[in-house]
Amino acid sequence: MAEIYTGRTLREIVRIIASRFIGILIIMAVVIGGVFVASYYAPKWYRSQVRLLAQPSWDPIEVGSASVREQVSLFVSTQREIVLSDYVLASALMMLEKPGEYAPQHTAIAVNGSTPELKFAGGEVDTWLGANSNLEKVRQLRERVTFETPGGPDATFTQTFSIRVDWPEKFQGEKHWGKSTDKTRQRAADQCYMLANYLVYAYRARYSHIYAERATNIRQFVEDKPLKLARDRYEDAVDEFQQFTRAPQVADDLLYITNLVHGQGNESGPAASSLVLENRIDRWNSDLAELTSLKESLDKQLSTTDYSEIVVPDAVLDSNPSVSVIQQKLTARKLDLNTLVPKYTDDYKVVSDLKHEIQLGYQDLHDELVKQRGRIMQRIEAMQAGRNQARQRLDVYTRRMQELAPLAATFKKLEDQVAATKDDFQREQSRALETNRAEDIAKDPVLVSVIDDPTRPNPADWRRPIIWLNLLVAAAGGLVLALVYAFLADHFDHTIKGVDDAERYLGTPVVASVPKLGRGIIRAR
Repeated sequence: MAEIYTGRTLREIVRIIASRFIGILIIMAVVIGGVFVASYYAPKWYRSQVRLLAQPSWDPIEVGSASVREQVSLFVSTQREIVLSDYVLASALMMLEKPGEYAPQHTAIAVNGSTPELKFAGGEVDTWLGANSNLEKVRQLRERVTFETPGGPDATFTQTFSIRVDWPEKFQGEKHWGKSTDKTRQRAADQCYMLANYLVYAYRARYSHIYAERATNIRQFVEDKPLKLARDRYEDAVDEFQQFTRAPQVADDLLYITNLVHGQGNESGPAASSLVLENRIDRWNSDLAELTSLKESLDKQLSTTDYSEIVVPDAVLDSNPSVSVIQQKLTARKLDLNTLVPKYTDDYKVVSDLKHEIQLGYQDLHDELVKQRGRIMQRIEAMQAGRNQARQRLDVYTRRMQELAPLAATFKKLEDQVAATKDDFQREQSRALETNRAEDIAKDPVLVSVIDDPTRPNPADWRRPIIWLNLLVAAAGGLVLALVYAFLADHFDHTIKGVDDAERYLGTPVVASVPKLGRGIIRAR
């Protein structure tokens, strides 16, 4: 019936299911029975698990740009690759197949020892892996070995992890003994336990070998390339610096150049002498400004014709005691005159004598100020001469410093180059010492510790698929397949099943229908 099922009535759906109910039951029975048989007769397997603590290997040339989380995450990923590598898995299988030839005598001691060593070389592992059957064994073992970290596979910020082994009672390539017996179960449980031990043993041996080889390669790399290169660069920088300082145009002025570069004080150096001269010139300029101002003030006072109007500058009073004495005498005579004037006339001899003395005092003051001006002029001329000489010497030093400036720049550049190459050389020396120390540690590294020994499976407590869960899934899947079968069968069935189909497909109304009667319904009289 080529019909869209969304348009079917509930009666039609029930009819479809009822008409093919036996087929539905057969399909469900086949699916559920097959799953039950497969689950019930599935091979038994055992589980052994060991917890380890691995410390990240020390890397003397590692650049500390990565965060701690990134470094630990990379370390854990590396351990997973080592555990699940062909070399480690093949080594464990070799020891399991030939324990007397390849396996250590005491596995527990070997696991907890300092540095395990395999009793066979890498060439034997390669030879063993050369057989296709052995490669298939390694592939199957990899599916049965699980590397777990606390918190799930994404939780890589940890140094602890677990190696879990799920070992079947009969491994591919092994001889089948027929039905499962206590002996076969005991043997499988022992193999699971020993395989977990051998995996840890092979992993630790491989990890120690990789770490020791890596430490040796790092030491050779550091000693052969970076250290030698740093030493050569440092020696070349020292030779170039010494050649420069021994050159004739530098050797004579080496002290001056050093002082110029490092800013050290030295009276004989042009830089220090220039600084002294600049300070002296600045001081002279300041003194000349003061003396010039004082001279101008004296010129203004001496230009007056009335000496009684002269005002002596304070700087002159402070520097010239004679002027102070004359000023004091004039003040005393003026006080005496002011006392006598109200009482006597100008003709009075005492009054006239006081006035005459006052005039002479003003004349003395004027003469002393003229002398003071002369002395100031002498000082100004001396300072100007000294300043001019200092400027000439400063020009000489400036030209000298300009001549030494390129040499000082080269000196500074070479000196910095020597210091930088020396730091690089010392850093490479330190790293070389650290790599030697790492190589010594690599000879007996205790980088992997067993937290919990491998669990020993109980032969009477084997593991196999959960039958009830598998049956539940099989029932759901069988029901879906049966319903699909029923509707597909109805879809491709073109027979007329009733009145509705006859009217729909023949296009004529049905006048009557005769139901199908079973046997014994109609009886003859």
